Amino acid sequence: MPEVECTLQEITVWFSTLKAFRGKVFIVGYTNDSECVARHTGIKTTFIHIKRNSCGMALERELFGDNLKLSVKVTVSFNPFFVTKQDRSYQITCRFKSVKSKKTKKISGNNNIPTLKIVNGLLPCTYKVINRTSTANQYIWKCPQPSNVDVCLRLTNCKIKKAETKQLLGTIDSSGCASEKKYSLDYSEIDSLKITKILSKKVVIEDCKLELHKKLHYICMVC
Repeated sequence: MPEVECTLQEITVWFSTLKAFRGKVFIVGYTNDSECVARHTGIKTTFIHIKRNSCGMALERELFGDNLKLSVKVTVSFNPFFVTKQDRSYQITCRFKSVKSKKTKKISGNNNIPTLKIVNGLLPCTYKVINRTSTANQYIWKCPQPSNVDVCLRLTNCKIKKAETKQLLGTIDSSGCASEKKYSLDYSEIDSLKITKILSKKVVIEDCKLELHKKLHYICMVC
């Protein structure tokens, strides 16, 4: 079953899978609109982010009472190209209780502060290797903190090899844990979506995957 986050401006729907997801999530009736389709590969947590007044989702007042609602039909497809028997559709409805408005005094100031948001699971993350010393490199994986979804960053499925011979020395598994303590990643800045590791220049980290995961009880779980 999906997890749903509701606000008056947007809905985010999360799906967790047992295996790496290689399909798409879309809003029924809007598959030709790129804002209404999320495509993900190689991750076990996928999601779609729907803004109010897009993909056919509008704020409506319920027939009985003064409550408001946002409603949209979401389909998770496990094949990026074809409809399959495993596909599932969900009618998502978020309800909001109306409250009487109160007059408030306006506070002067500039509120037009730009914020970065996740749109259909995409964030402009970066990866770089920098010279730390004459004998060591620092690996840095970094994503900007989105304003609309509370997520954690995870680095998975890495291979640690000798730089010259490519001999396998160790691995980082699907949970982000190292096969040996000396290869453990530095998660000290995980709350700011940053992972680092300092290694000898005789060693390289390859084939890593970056994954975004929803925080568990407001905490990023690490090894």
